[in-house]
Amino acid sequence: MEVLVKDLCKPDVVAAIAKRRFFSIKDKPNMTPEIWEKFRDMIPSVHHTQPVDPDELEAKLRDCPPRSSAPPQPEDPWPEGYETPGPDPPEVRAEQHKVEAEEVYDTLIQMGGRPTRPIRPIPPWKKVLIQGDLCYRYAEEIEVLFHSSWHGNSRGLHSTLTEADYIAAHWAAECSQFREELRRWQGFLDDQQWRREHRPEFAREEEIERLRYPQDPHVTASLKKLKDWKEYLVYFQRTIGVSKKRIEAARRAVEAIQRKDPEVVANKGKVRRLGKRDWLVIIEREREEIAAEKKRLEWVKQQLPVVLSECTASLMGAPTACREMQERSELEAKRVFNTLVETGGRPTRPMRPVPCNQEREDTYNSVHVLCHWEAECSQFEEELREWRNFLDHRQKKEVDEVTVQEQQGAQTTTQVVLWKDYRAYQQMEVDHAKQWVTFSQQMKLDVEFPQKQVRSAEMRLEWVERQLSALLAERAVSTTAMSTFNRLEDQAKLPKRASRSGQTTLKNHRPNRFNKSGPRSNHDEKRNRVSAKVSKTADKKAP
Repeated sequence: MEVLVKDLCKPDVVAAIAKRRFFSIKDKPNMTPEIWEKFRDMIPSVHHTQPVDPDELEAKLRDCPPRSSAPPQPEDPWPEGYETPGPDPPEVRAEQHKVEAEEVYDTLIQMGGRPTRPIRPIPPWKKVLIQGDLCYRYAEEIEVLFHSSWHGNSRGLHSTLTEADYIAAHWAAECSQFREELRRWQGFLDDQQWRREHRPEFAREEEIERLRYPQDPHVTASLKKLKDWKEYLVYFQRTIGVSKKRIEAARRAVEAIQRKDPEVVANKGKVRRLGKRDWLVIIEREREEIAAEKKRLEWVKQQLPVVLSECTASLMGAPTACREMQERSELEAKRVFNTLVETGGRPTRPMRPVPCNQEREDTYNSVHVLCHWEAECSQFEEELREWRNFLDHRQKKEVDEVTVQEQQGAQTTTQVVLWKDYRAYQQMEVDHAKQWVTFSQQMKLDVEFPQKQVRSAEMRLEWVERQLSALLAERAVSTTAMSTFNRLEDQAKLPKRASRSGQTTLKNHRPNRFNKSGPRSNHDEKRNRVSAKVSKTADKKAP
C-alpha cells in the first residue's frame, strides 16, 4: 500500500494501514517529524479497535506546523575526520572464505549430504598476459558440478592481478560451490518432508516396513541413509522433467509468435509479455541446465555403491542385520519387477540372481550382494518410470480408459492392444524429437542435443517393435495350441472303434441309409458284381 504524506493521517488511510500492517510512502522527502509522531499516536488506537474521534483528529491536524518548502536534512551520522572503511585486504577475505567453506562443508555432512569432493587446497596457477597486465589464472580448467549462476561451470576464466587476490578468489569459489551443494540438499529435504506430509502412500509404505521387520537401530539408520540417497536421485529426475516442460512451453510460444496467432497479435507479438528473442534465450538456458542436471544425476548414481559400502561397513559386527539388509534389497527389486509385469510392461531382461561366488557372508561379498540387488532395482525402477509415463499419457488421451474389446477379450489380447498403443506413443516421441531438430535448424540453435534425443527415441521404438512382434508370435502360438487342444477334445468325445472280438463298432452306429429288405437299384447290383469279380481275382493271386 502506497500513500502520500498529506494523506497519512486521514482516518480511513490510518484504518487501512492498521488492517494491512504494511505500507510505503511515495514522497518520503516531504515527511516531517510532527506528522510522523501524529501518525504513530493514531496507529495504536486503531490497532486495538478503539473508536476514533474525527473532531480530535482534525484538531491534531490543525496543530501541525506548516510544511516547509525544503525538507529537513538528516544529520551526518559520521563525525568529522571519519573515513569510510574500504574493502578488506585479500588476505583477510581469503581467511574468511576459507572458514566459511569449512563450516558449510561440515554442515552438509551433518545433514546427511555428500560433498562432491573434499575441500581443495590452493591449486597451482599460471601467469598470463591480458591487455598488457600480468594476471594470475588457474593452471587447468576445473569443472564444477554444483555451481551458482554467477560463477559458471568452469574456473579457468577467472583472472586476478595479484597472488593474494588469486588465493582469495579460490577460497571464495570453494565457499560458493559447497554453499550451492548445501542449498540443493536442503531443497531435497524440504521436498521430502512435504511429500511425507501430503502423500499418504509414503507413510503407508513406511508403516508396512515397520511391521514387517523388527526395529533394529543399526538397520534403520542404514536403510534411511540408503533410501534418502535413492530419493535424491529421483529428485534430480523430477528436476530434469520440469526443465523439459519449460523448454517445450518455450518452443510452443516461439511457434505461436511465428504463426502470428490472434492473441499474439493482440499482445504486440509477445506471449506472456516475452518476445521471440526472450523465449529463444530461455530455450538455450534450459538446455544448458538439463545438460548440467544430467551430469549431476550421473554423479548421484555413481555414489550409490559407495553409500551401500558404508551401510554394510556400519553393520560389520551384526551379520543378522546385514542379512536383513540384503533381504530387503532383494524384496524391493522383486517388487518393482513384478509391478512392471503386472501393469502390462515387459522388462528388457529377466532378473539376474546373485552369482554363487558372492553368497558368502563376509563383508566384502555382502557389499557385492547389496550392490547387485540395488543395481537390479535401479534398472527396473527406470523401466517402470518410463512405463508409467506412457500409462499416464494413455489415460489422458483416451476417453474410455479400457475399451469394450479389451473388456471382452483375453489377457493376451489386452496386452497386444496395450503394446500397440505403446508403439504409437514411442513413434510420437520420435516425431517430437525430429520436430525439435527442425526447429533448432530454423532458429539456428545447437542441433547436437535434439539429434541425441532422436537417436535414443529411435532405439526405444525399435525395441518396442521387437517386443510387439514377440507378443504377436506368442499369441499366434497360444491360439494354435488352443485350437489343437479343442480338436483333440472333440475327437475324444466320439465313440471308439470296436475290435474283432464282437464289440460295438463305429459302423453299427451309422444310420441305415438304405433298407436291405427293400428293392435294390440297378446301380447297387452293378457295384456288387464288380466287388465279386475283384474278390475272385484276389483269391486266384493268393498263394
